[in-house]
Amino acid sequence: MLICLGWGGIENDSYSYIFSGDTIVGLQSYQKLFIPAVNVISNTCGNGSTVDITAGYKGAIRQDTSNKQIFFLPPSDSVEQLLYDFNMQVGDTVKGYIESYAFQKDIVQSIDSVLVGSSYRKRWQINPWYGIQFIEGIGSTYGLIEKSPGNIIDAPDYSLTCFSQDGQTLYPDTSSSCDLIDAIVDKEIESSRPTISPNPFQSNATLLMNVGFEAKNLMLKICNSLGVIVRTENIPSFPFILEKKSLANGIYFYKVQNDDMITVGNGKFILY
Repeated sequence: MLICLGWGGIENDSYSYIFSGDTIVGLQSYQKLFIPAVNVISNTCGNGSTVDITAGYKGAIRQDTSNKQIFFLPPSDSVEQLLYDFNMQVGDTVKGYIESYAFQKDIVQSIDSVLVGSSYRKRWQINPWYGIQFIEGIGSTYGLIEKSPGNIIDAPDYSLTCFSQDGQTLYPDTSSSCDLIDAIVDKEIESSRPTISPNPFQSNATLLMNVGFEAKNLMLKICNSLGVIVRTENIPSFPFILEKKSLANGIYFYKVQNDDMITVGNGKFILY
């Protein structure tokens, strides 16, 4: 998902990455990467920035499992670039294809682990401004191959909403819905997903679901940038007022679930 907050508008796109087929380049075997479709909810960011997300072939990925590194071969290129290095230590500068294009480069802030499916995997905190993390076996929470914005203000904000393998959702949990975006969705259906406005906000914001969505036994779960649930609230109806209360300033992720623990929508908000 891409969200670009700007003066006078919001650009909001959702899309999936899939691996489909193999290719050989320079005696190396790669998995081909595609975006099947892009659903554009709004493209009026308003701050003069443009983001070009299109469907189609997006390059190829090679895994060097023995060295715990992932390499990326961009489209129409024959030279691969380092994508992820899962050997990084605290204090190391993030380098390669997705390294920050800002003056201040990303540096590994801390390393811990996170539950992915039924096992724990290492996680690197590399960007406190946008809450970017690298998760072993998944990639970046800012998008699989999206370049880091570093500390630039009002850069496009990409969010990994879910990750699945062989039809099983593994992240952020095993109960969330992780449907492949492989066709253009009607905008009225897409607009029924929950949104928070204003975003960022200081004291309170409004959580909305449009198109007459019937709120029954819905629950709001809020996680901090480390993936820890910091608040759970029942949603009696929409619009729902989200209050800051004891939450500290920073980046938070939210999801709305029904009584079957199925996620009907999710997103990100910022407190300042």
